[in-house]
Amino acid sequence: MIADITDWEVGQETKHEMFLVKSVADGTIFTMPAGDAKMAVGFEFQHNKAETRVATGKFSLLPSMPYASNSRAVKSLFAEVKVPFATFLELAGSLRYDHYSDFGGSTTPNLGFTCKPASWLKVFGHWGTSYNAPTAYD
Repeated sequence: MIADITDWEVGQETKHEMFLVKSVADGTIFTMPAGDAKMAVGFEFQHNKAETRVATGKFSLLPSMPYASNSRAVKSLFAEVKVPFATFLELAGSLRYDHYSDFGGSTTPNLGFTCKPASWLKVFGHWGTSYNAPTAYD
């Protein structure tokens, strides 16, 4: 009986692989009296793969268990614009679109401002949405 208890394990082995390519272009798009308006655009490609196996039983059972696996590809486009409307006020906006190979797309906007009415005071805020997809295995 004691031998059965001491020769028992709950084990899990997980492997994750990720391939990522990202490219961004940015720069001034026009000049205003308060400064340069800037823009950044880019794309991203990810391929994720996850494999896992779980065993409950006698020691050395885990290596004999098969892996359960899943993978996902994500293609993304994104852009951001910052415009200085006055020496003390800058507005920004961004948009990101992600397309997941296993369940479709998601669009996430973001709007923000930075106001610096005095050298010792900076007020900023933003509104946005976000989405964090579960892993390929989840």
